[in-house]
Amino acid sequence: MSLTPFPEATALSNAPLGRLDAVLAAAHTIPRQTDVPGILRMLRYCGLPLISFQRLCVMIETPLRERCRLYSLDVTTNSNTSSRVEMFADDAKYAFFRQTDSCLLTGEELEHDFPSASRLDVFSNLRRCLLLPLPVGVNGYHAALLFIWTEGTPGEDVISLCRVLGGIVAAALTKILQSEEQNMEMEALRQERDHLNILVGIANVVNSTLDLDSLLYMVAMDLRRFFQISDVAMQLHEHDGKVTLYGTNAGRDRTCGSPRAVSVPLKGALLHCFNQNEPFRLLRENALQTVQKTDPMAAYFLGNGNRVVCGFPLVFRQKCLGVLLLAHSHADPFTRDAASLLVQIANSVACAVHNAREYASVNAESRRLAAENASLSAEIAQHQGDSAIIGQSDAMRHLLRQIEMVADSDSNVLLLGETGTGKELVAEAIHRRSSRRARPMVKINCAAVPAGLLESELFGYERGAFTGAVRQNKGRFELAQGSTLLLDEVGDLPLELQPKLLRILQSRELERLGGHTVIPVDVRLVAATNRNLVDMVREGRFREDLYYRLNVFPIRIPPLRERREDIPLLAQHFMEQISKRMRKNIVRIPADALHWLCSQEWPGNVRELANVIERAVLCSTGKLLHFEPDILKNDCKIEQPAVRSTGGRRSMVRTKSGDMRQEIIDAVNACNGLIAGPRGAAALLRVNRSTLNSRMKKLGLDVKKIMEGV
Repeated sequence: MSLTPFPEATALSNAPLGRLDAVLAAAHTIPRQTDVPGILRMLRYCGLPLISFQRLCVMIETPLRERCRLYSLDVTTNSNTSSRVEMFADDAKYAFFRQTDSCLLTGEELEHDFPSASRLDVFSNLRRCLLLPLPVGVNGYHAALLFIWTEGTPGEDVISLCRVLGGIVAAALTKILQSEEQNMEMEALRQERDHLNILVGIANVVNSTLDLDSLLYMVAMDLRRFFQISDVAMQLHEHDGKVTLYGTNAGRDRTCGSPRAVSVPLKGALLHCFNQNEPFRLLRENALQTVQKTDPMAAYFLGNGNRVVCGFPLVFRQKCLGVLLLAHSHADPFTRDAASLLVQIANSVACAVHNAREYASVNAESRRLAAENASLSAEIAQHQGDSAIIGQSDAMRHLLRQIEMVADSDSNVLLLGETGTGKELVAEAIHRRSSRRARPMVKINCAAVPAGLLESELFGYERGAFTGAVRQNKGRFELAQGSTLLLDEVGDLPLELQPKLLRILQSRELERLGGHTVIPVDVRLVAATNRNLVDMVREGRFREDLYYRLNVFPIRIPPLRERREDIPLLAQHFMEQISKRMRKNIVRIPADALHWLCSQEWPGNVRELANVIERAVLCSTGKLLHFEPDILKNDCKIEQPAVRSTGGRRSMVRTKSGDMRQEIIDAVNACNGLIAGPRGAAALLRVNRSTLNSRMKKLGLDVKKIMEGV
């Protein structure tokens, strides 16, 4: 490193050689100094014998930090202690320190050109001031070396020597500032790491609980450990115009107790006194005047020796949920960096408060739904108990044995029986006795849903699968996952849908309408019908392979006429049930009425019996069930259509002669030539259509000839 960086150094030739060598030799120790006061001491030692100055100054400016440091040493005293002054942004002072060229100023010139800088104590009684800008090699820094004389005037040789020393000082100061900058960067990284660790710790705490009291307690423990905060609380907004104060001991012995979830009106509370979206600071003496005595915060914070309360808003999604209140025994406890960190902590706490409130709301709604579900389950259980299978006949005992036999398996069940026999009731009994009873049974009536909608109802559909499909929808099979699906009136299932149902039964997988995702299904299928599926298979209206898939365990439900001994029990049950619903006090059915009920054919089975009993309850006024025979006659027995008069043929549908041929002819005439269907001759004769066709063929009967009277 050159010790004569300035051309003016040639003027030093006039100085005594021995003294100059001593100065330059001493100046070699300046770059070895580790701080600015050391540089000033070495300048005093090596420069004072030749230069004879009274004061030395080094100014270091950091514009990005908006401050400057002024180090000064008074050589007129015997002390080697330098003074340091921290100054904040002042453009008038900076205008002096930012000179790019060296200059020698008198006291009058300094006061005239730089009045703000001249008022500094270091420039008092100034006679001459030599300002030497120092080219330090650290970005953002400005530095200057000042030699100040209060007596005498420096010559050219002295100024030249000062410039030589300035070059040496610039190199030394560059080294010091680089070291300081590295230390500050390391400190900033350490502080950033510590802040990140604090934020991660707080985040782990706030994400570990959904209870507000526990949340506040754990946050308070961490804040007390990191920031030595005395007391912590939260004031949260409520929907009723109030705030709730949550306080905690947080491991501290308190003079005043900790209020738990105390609600107070917003007016007069701490939240009402400040801008809730900005942090605030409240001293104890001001708090006593601002906060009402009814606010529990006053006793909680101010009754424990705290001098200041700081509030940090709890803002979540641009909505202020409340304020995090921190109390401290010092009047100014937080630095700017600490306050910025606490704002981030408050944001994490706000998110946790929102989650805790949402959880509490969902939990309350879940409890409400659970209570409602329990009530509905009890009501359903009572209803199901009221609708239990009633009967003591051999046919019903056999039916119950079949139900017990198949209920706990996953085998498909096919329920066969006439309309009104209670197929749905049997399906419910199977489900209630199965291992799938925890989930509700899903039902669909294939005859009640239009054929065009039945596929989407059964298998579901994806969004956009057809016009109007604005969202994804699950079908009955998916809704019955893990439960039982009742396909009622399965005989009315369209032929084009039967292969898809068969595939689901075989593979236990389905695809929604308009979708390509294969969805596994775990469903126990119970099918019910009043149709003769064997005849439908023979006629090509029902797939044979699907029939065998459904017919794993067939259960035939006997009609009411085959278990007449159960009619009194059923009638009594319906009478009690309907009387209770209609708020009537009917207690008994007359014996002759029971005898009459047992003598009927009941083509509508149990459903028809229930309707008859309901009409009787409506007509009854006392404690005895009263029947109106003229009214009930038409409902208890479906009147058959009259036979068309054809010469000498009989007008009765069924004769006592046992003549099968004549019975068939009469039935065909009575049904106007219709063979199949509920109003056909086969139903009238109570035989299968195929059986009737076979008998007519054997007897040589033809429908067309019968209708023509041949």
